[in-house]
Amino acid sequence: MNLEADVSDADFLKVITDPLTDKIISVNKALITAIGTETNETILEDLYKESMVLWSDCEEQESWFVYCSNQSWSDSAVGCTLLLWSLSMLVICLLIMVKVLQSLLSGNIATLLHKTINTEFRSPFGYLRGYLLILVGVGITILVQSSSVTTSSLVPLVGIGVLNLKTLYPITLGANIGTTVTSVLASFSQMEVDLALTVAFCHLFFNLFGIVLWFVVPITRKVPIGAAKKLGRITGKHRWFAAFYIITVFIVIPIALFGLSLAGWEVMLGVLLPFALVGLGLGVVFLLRRFKPDVLPPWLLKFYWLPKWIRHEPQWLQKIHKKMEKKAAKQEEKEAAKLALNKKTTLEKLYGYLGPLVELDDSDLEKASQDSEIDDKKEIEL
Repeated sequence: MNLEADVSDADFLKVITDPLTDKIISVNKALITAIGTETNETILEDLYKESMVLWSDCEEQESWFVYCSNQSWSDSAVGCTLLLWSLSMLVICLLIMVKVLQSLLSGNIATLLHKTINTEFRSPFGYLRGYLLILVGVGITILVQSSSVTTSSLVPLVGIGVLNLKTLYPITLGANIGTTVTSVLASFSQMEVDLALTVAFCHLFFNLFGIVLWFVVPITRKVPIGAAKKLGRITGKHRWFAAFYIITVFIVIPIALFGLSLAGWEVMLGVLLPFALVGLGLGVVFLLRRFKPDVLPPWLLKFYWLPKWIRHEPQWLQKIHKKMEKKAAKQEEKEAAKLALNKKTTLEKLYGYLGPLVELDDSDLEKASQDSEIDDKKEIEL
């Protein structure tokens, strides 16, 4: 019996997603394949003029958000609207997942995490702890299928002291490895397995080489951890810096580098070389300020010659910082109130619900509070 001939591969994911996606849009996959395989320039120009959207007649069939044939939308307009929809859904789903995981990783589970993950190995096996945490990050990311969810769920635990930065660092590296597993597994379902695996392994080895560069040698770990602490201190003093950093590093700089690469290597070198020299000079000055301040002239010890708007934080940014601080303080108060409510004894909660229907003596409440404190001490000893 030839199972390969009789049994077709079942794609369970498409069984769930296809009925929903068909209500949104249908794409001309044959046209995409033809464009990808065609080499004749004349034929390609004709193919480019065709629409990749299979327009539906909305008057004859029920639809939710399908693109109808009476809409004169270009492929670019359709792509932009779908991109906005998909990004919105992605952000909403990630926020929900992070909130759920944060609620799960609290209370007794947070205490258990603090005891287990922060446990130090005895000598001479202490160096194995970091690599074990990398495997923990790989496993968590494989389960949730997203390194962003893993890091977003664990970062708040560092803020409340459950995890420390040195513990989170290898877990984050492991999350970067775990997120490549999905692409490796997906490559086996492609027709050109060798080509798909090549792309997947490029992603995998890129992250592996990052671990080799910044983790294997212990002294190199101080560079990313020290940079993270520095950025954290700056953000603590200037809350607006986080948004500025994200926009600059992930949007402005990539777009600028891409544009310079299109202009040619001569233009790219001529623009980047002065910036690199200025950055290198500032780095040397800041190091000398810290370790050898006596060798610097006064105008390098303090940049008093710079314009005031560079040396001092503008008023409008200070207002933004104060507003964000107040918002964070209110959120901390809510969390503290919620935590205090959860710590109430069963007797106190019952008294709060029943109110005047039940009268309890102060001695009863005091005894219940003492019993609760004894239980807490036993949990800490365990």
